Amino acid sequence: MNEKDTMKNSRKTNVKSNTSDIEAKEKKEQQEQEKILAAKYLIELIRSVLEERKPQPKPEKVSMKQLFLTAKNNNLICMAYDALRQIAEPEDADIMKKWQKTSQSCTVMDAVQRSEGNKIFRAFTEQGEIRILPMKGWIMKGFYPRPEYRQMGDLDFLIDRENRKKARDIMCGMGYRFVKNECDDTVDVYKKEPWMYVEIHNHMIPYKNKTKYEKIWERCKKKDGLYAMNWDDYYMFMLDHLEKHFYSSGCGVRFLLDLFIFMEKKGKELHRDVLEKEFRIRGEENFFEQLEKTALSWFGKEYHVGDTRMEKLILVSGAFGTDNQKYTNRQEKIQKKYKNKKVAKAMYFLTRTFPEYSYMCNIYPFLYKIPILMPVMWIVRLICAPVTKMDRIRKEVGFWRKMGKKE
Repeated sequence: MNEKDTMKNSRKTNVKSNTSDIEAKEKKEQQEQEKILAAKYLIELIRSVLEERKPQPKPEKVSMKQLFLTAKNNNLICMAYDALRQIAEPEDADIMKKWQKTSQSCTVMDAVQRSEGNKIFRAFTEQGEIRILPMKGWIMKGFYPRPEYRQMGDLDFLIDRENRKKARDIMCGMGYRFVKNECDDTVDVYKKEPWMYVEIHNHMIPYKNKTKYEKIWERCKKKDGLYAMNWDDYYMFMLDHLEKHFYSSGCGVRFLLDLFIFMEKKGKELHRDVLEKEFRIRGEENFFEQLEKTALSWFGKEYHVGDTRMEKLILVSGAFGTDNQKYTNRQEKIQKKYKNKKVAKAMYFLTRTFPEYSYMCNIYPFLYKIPILMPVMWIVRLICAPVTKMDRIRKEVGFWRKMGKKE
């Protein structure tokens, strides 16, 4: 083959590659639009339950299967089902049967979680004399129209760090299995089949703004053996938790629904001057105010779903975001730190190949006690990851290769 033929074949390959890239991009954009449309109708379903009315007809472009997956990914199966069953057509019988079964499972799971939660709280307070501060979903369940509407992946509560050993003995005695430590050794995770996951925290937040909660017990009140935050602290914690998910891998519709329902139930008891001061101290006043505005526009009286960057990210995310958004956020963080594209790309590869100490401790908790073994565990991770997480690795490598390229 002469040089002319080689150049000709090269051009054909480039054209084919560019065409393939364009088709892939168009397909990705179409899938995103389908997700957004389904999520927008999911919001309508949720609104109809809150307003105790029939939902508006389903858009023709939204399939029942897509809607089911959207509700499931946003942990809103029960609530969406109770709305949609009012207008389901005969041809929807198969998917509605599947949806009903999943909804019933969520209802049973809710009953088990609440029963087990109360047993744990009694055992900790009566047997172990451990003070407990319930967090997140356990509190929010009381504000939803029905407790099962607020699906809960795990039960979260705070205890004093010095009681971790006592707590583990009680949990194991109740049939729970210790799984791992998380978040810089501030969370102990337990599991009990089939549905119970329990996260026992010894710090409210182990990341950004953690100092704001160091004296949280002093601001709590004890009632019926359990401790409770004042509503300003609870709301601020909600926002900090949401911010963490939003900037790591994204967050879904349920986070905004939590904000709206909380503001509806407890908004008048909040001290806005105190909260706005905290917003400014954190340097996130615009972000938090935009979250509140979006929650109110989605679920409030003046219904409106816009096309801001924040809204799009939330609409395409599941309950706790997506891998794609996680990779994108990681890249943006690296690119802000290292302005040179080649340096940023190299540093991304380096930091993902040899993660920082806290990340490694989440995978191998014994490193907290024996940090000198971290180089060894880097090697172990590199050997094991291709076997256990090959699909995820391929996906992230694909993102990494595109890093710095213009869309």
